[in-house]
Amino acid sequence: MFSHVCLLSDPETQSLKERLIEDLDYVLIPAEAWKKLVVWYGCVDGQQPIDRKVVEHGVFVKHCKVEVYLLELKLCESSDPEAVISCHFSKADTVATIEKEMRKLFNIPPEKETRLWRRYTKNTCEHLCKLDKTVQEAGFQLAPEMCFSFWSDVFCDLCCRKRSPSADWTPQ
Repeated sequence: MFSHVCLLSDPETQSLKERLIEDLDYVLIPAEAWKKLVVWYGCVDGQQPIDRKVVEHGVFVKHCKVEVYLLELKLCESSDPEAVISCHFSKADTVATIEKEMRKLFNIPPEKETRLWRRYTKNTCEHLCKLDKTVQEAGFQLAPEMCFSFWSDVFCDLCCRKRSPSADWTPQ
């Protein structure tokens, strides 16, 4: 039977221990090979595979690599910025993927209009309007805190008084 519990710092969230070494602590195999091994040898009940994506690395010279450790983002709603939930995302995930996960975590219905912000400091945010950008393209490594803002007449009035030169509204 296969078990990867020894690789996890938190089995519930499936977070990996820090500083694991490839080929010493674990071996990367394609998803199809994992499925075959599970059919042949079985797997511990309830255990999910540790799926990882191949992402592009490098600025000038590009190369592809399996992203073993995911980026941790801290997610919150603008109405309660102190209630932060940590989630892990791949550099290859899109901003739309993060929005979808935030809607699920904060029970936000699909018809509710929202805006997604990246928070740098308590008073400095950037509106994320390009949902097709990847986490890497959006530069989340620099400021991994996300905030959801809900559109309403009151909120709009507060924000429109503080418009930036780029005409994006600033969350309060």
